[in-house]
This record gives sequence, structure tokens and C-alpha cells, in this order.
Amino acid sequence: MKGHSAIINKKIEAVVEIGPNYIFHLMAVARVGFNSEYADIYHESVKSLDITYLQSQKEQLSFLFGHGGDLVGLIINLPAYFCLNNQTAFSQYFKILEDGYTQRNFGRWFEYYEKNLKDLIIWFGVDDFNAYLTDWLIQIYSGYREIISKIAEIIDRNFENYIKQVWPIEIEKLNATALQINEYFGEKNIISEWEFLTGRIFKSDHYQIVLSSAIKNGPNANSLGYDRVVFHHDRPFEYTTQLISHEIGTHILIDIFNEIKKLDIYEYDLLYATYECLAKFYNCKILEIEITAYDIKHQNASRIRNIFHSIYNRAPSISPHELLICGLDTFLKE
Repeated sequence: MKGHSAIINKKIEAVVEIGPNYIFHLMAVARVGFNSEYADIYHESVKSLDITYLQSQKEQLSFLFGHGGDLVGLIINLPAYFCLNNQTAFSQYFKILEDGYTQRNFGRWFEYYEKNLKDLIIWFGVDDFNAYLTDWLIQIYSGYREIISKIAEIIDRNFENYIKQVWPIEIEKLNATALQINEYFGEKNIISEWEFLTGRIFKSDHYQIVLSSAIKNGPNANSLGYDRVVFHHDRPFEYTTQLISHEIGTHILIDIFNEIKKLDIYEYDLLYATYECLAKFYNCKILEIEITAYDIKHQNASRIRNIFHSIYNRAPSISPHELLICGLDTFLKE
């Protein structure tokens, strides 16, 4: 795929932000869903009672491989996507949500975060985004209002410690990795290569890699939205760059995944794994490699990969949509 020239080079950019790092810092120190030495290093930066409370909500705050606890979206993903980078921003986020639930009207929240939410419409793939999100917010608050309030207090209470004790140390590591990633992708047109190979358009003029130093052994390559994804800053460089390209592919292909999911024909875990395998299949062609430094964590990943190769070799002009469905059907028949 090398040598394809793009008219518009859509930028891949590694960014370093306080907000996402702070949220994942709390999860890491409390060992919510993952465990690393980070928790031991910064244990004193979060109040012990707050650690205990976050641990008590572990099931609702953990996520992995396409699944997440009920509070992941509201407590982790949306604040990280909205780039809430100071104490006031976090407090305001939760206050507007609480007021919206009290009034059963989230209009002010939609207005305040209009630009961010507009960018999320592509990612969710639903017909009436505002209605969908309103129903979701009411459902979450109905079941977890008191818990959300307590976690909002924890976020507020420990922010100053993070800024003073943790951020000055971690930002240096993050900046060094960001520089390395940006230099690498600054010389490439990876997004245009994906567009050329798949015949599909990446629906943003940029793709941001939000670096976090807190998520070792945790949710690496976790998509926050169509144009933002969280990566751990300290993984092997080849692994990271290959996986970034893979994630761009999953985002270009997300419309196909959502369309097929709506058919309600295929079991979700199989559909999700096959969609990830399809992205990896195309990624190998774009990067011109046979074996990747990353794996798809599914027991049938190798089998699905072979199915894609067989189908594509017989019909190299097949569309990604057709290839995904054909791959699923072939797998189920074998």
C-alpha cells in the first residue's frame, strides 16, 4: 500500500491531557479492573476511604473487549472524551447532569457539550442520538444516582493531590512518547491508506491518541469516540504504532459493524471479534506485514483470519461490508 498519495492528509496526533489521565489515575490506584505498580507508587495520592469506595463499584466501572460496566460511559469515557481538564470542569459536568435528572430535562447538558456530542453521533450509530442519550442518562441515574454523586465527590476531592503530586512527574513521560508517535505518523498518510483500501471515508479530519500513564495492564486502545482513543504510553513502539493503525481501521469500519448489529442476526461477541479481525486483516495489507505485534483476544481469531484470506483471494474486489458478512456466515457454516 505504500506510495498512495492523499489529497488531504488527515492528522494522527498523540495528545497529553490532564482530564483523561486523572480519571484513569483514580481507577488505577483503586485497582478497578486492572492492577499495576502504578497503584503502589501513587497509593497515598487518593484518600483511602475513596479507594475503598471505588473498589466497591468495580463491576460498574470496569471494561474490556467491547463490554463495559454500567457507569463506564458516564464516569470515564464521556469526561475523557470531553477533555475535562480542571476541577471546575469536572464539577460542572456532574452538576449539569444532576440538575438535568432532577428536572427530567437534559437540554442544558446537550447545549453545553453540543460540539463534543455532535462528534459522538458518528460513533454511536443510532437514528435519534439525543433521544437515545436522554433515555440512557435517565436509566443510569435512576439506578445509580447516589453512587454517581459519591464518585463525583471523590473526583473533586482528590484532584488537587493529583495535580501537585502526580501530574508533574507523569507529564514528562507522556510528552516524550507523544513526540515519538507524532514524528512517526507525521511522515505517513495512514488514514488515506485506509480510505483507499476500503473505499470508505474517515469521517473526521483528525484522530487523537490520548496518552495515559495510568493504564498499564488496563484498557489500552480504548475508544472514547470516533476521533479519540486512549493508549498506554509505555508499550513497545512497534506494537503501539501498529495498533493505532488498527484502531483507525475499526473506526472507519464502525458503520458496517453498527449496520450489521442492527440486523440482530449474529451473536454480539462473535460479531465484535469478527469485526476486529477484519480490521486486522486490512491493517496487515496497509502495513505490508504478515504478523502483527498485537493480537485479537478471541479464541477463534486465527480461524476467522484464515477465512478472510480465503474469501479475499477469491474475490479481491469484495467490499468490507460483504467481506464481514461472508466471513461471519462462513465461520458459522464450518
